[in-house]
Amino acid sequence: MYIERIIKRFNPIFLLMVFVKAGRKKNTKASNIIVLIKSPAILRQLIEAGYIPDRVNIGGLHYGENRKKILPYVFLSEEDIADLKICREKGISIYCQDVPNAKIHQLNELVDI
Repeated sequence: MYIERIIKRFNPIFLLMVFVKAGRKKNTKASNIIVLIKSPAILRQLIEAGYIPDRVNIGGLHYGENRKKILPYVFLSEEDIADLKICREKGISIYCQDVPNAKIHQLNELVDI
């Protein structure tokens, strides 16, 4: 109960940053960490907060209003593309892959980011 009250007081991005940084201290390899996020906007917020991953997999951004089909499992809005462009400018490799054994598509080869 006490933990729930503390969590409600903080920004979810801040909490995610805390857990990611704590995970990095325990694991020497960054590849041991996976961060699941809901949208490119949240990824941009993480980057602005100081967490810059080496690579990002866009694995399932599904159809929604004002979203354009890029792959059968990736639909992006103009806002998504703008957020991903900021990520790419930070040197982050962004690729699309829906399941582990599927072909990898570099996002910059599919859209202008």
